[in-house]
Amino acid sequence: MEASNTTNISLNQTGCATTDTVAETIIKTVAQCALLLASLVGNALVILVIYRVKSMRTTVNYFLMNMAVSDLIIPAVVLPRDILETSSGSVAWRLNGGLGVATCKFVYFLSDITPSVSVLSLVFMTCDRFCAVAFPFKASLIPSAVRRSLIAITWLVSMAFFAPYFYSFELVPGENGDVFCRLTWGDRIHIIFITVICLTFIVIPFALLASIYTAILVILYRNRGTGEEMERERKRREKVNKTVMKLALAIVLLFALCWGPYNGVIFTIAFVWQNKIPRTCSFSTIWFIARYLAYSTSALNPLVLFALNENYRNGLKRVLGIRRSAGNDETTSRYLRRKDKRKPSDLRMVTSASLLKSCDASKTATDSL
Repeated sequence: MEASNTTNISLNQTGCATTDTVAETIIKTVAQCALLLASLVGNALVILVIYRVKSMRTTVNYFLMNMAVSDLIIPAVVLPRDILETSSGSVAWRLNGGLGVATCKFVYFLSDITPSVSVLSLVFMTCDRFCAVAFPFKASLIPSAVRRSLIAITWLVSMAFFAPYFYSFELVPGENGDVFCRLTWGDRIHIIFITVICLTFIVIPFALLASIYTAILVILYRNRGTGEEMERERKRREKVNKTVMKLALAIVLLFALCWGPYNGVIFTIAFVWQNKIPRTCSFSTIWFIARYLAYSTSALNPLVLFALNENYRNGLKRVLGIRRSAGNDETTSRYLRRKDKRKPSDLRMVTSASLLKSCDASKTATDSL
């Protein structure tokens, strides 16, 4: 996690005698500003689409909106701090006194609960997908009250784990009268803390995600070709399940790939280098890239949703007041005309009440995105 600054990393610790050139500073600052803008706009649009379009208010989408809310912390709190540090070339804390201490504690607290909220949301979202695939006869798998409780749990658990920040982060005096926001607990406590965070929000959740997705794939494979449903309905369910799986897997893999290098650096510093920053000028570049890649998930998640899911694209068009093309309207009209001209014999094909219930329930479950 961003237990980042739990390592008290400062470029001054690298022993590098030089700082970024003017060109490097400009490039880094522009890149961070672009990320801030993309993350802010993208997540705001995701929240707006789910809030404004009633058909998008499903369990999976509520978990995705929860991730979007947590991701907004990055452009609102994290990136402004990073932009200030990059442009000034100093990690000194700008505020002193009581306000400085309060912001020091609060900023790093918010920074670290963001990825943990996202991880827990991914786990709950994947569990919902498993229930939808494993129990297709049940239309409503997670009641709204339970859904609200699970969303609250993602925040409460994350806050509980990082609550020690309010005790341990303090302003530490430095040279030239500057102060720095630093953790004041010892190395041993820091190693224990990093270990607990690693197990709770990385090892256990991603092992669980891997197991659940494996089970989902097995269930989808075994359900292929069963004669219990009409062929058309079976193909429709299979197509929707693949679409949902593609979107969910893309978000999980994106999170793992973007946060992986960052956490790798953090764990290397904590467990291999014993909280000693290597004395090499290249470390500052590695550290910047790792942090930038991790924070980029807040901008890439909305792009994945709008790129891979047609419902999100249509919802965005509705929110922005963009009408569907005439070609799409004509296609819908032709489909409805063909549907009205079906022969009575076609309608008699579905005579089993249980089959009708199965079709309706599975449609509700699989169309939740």
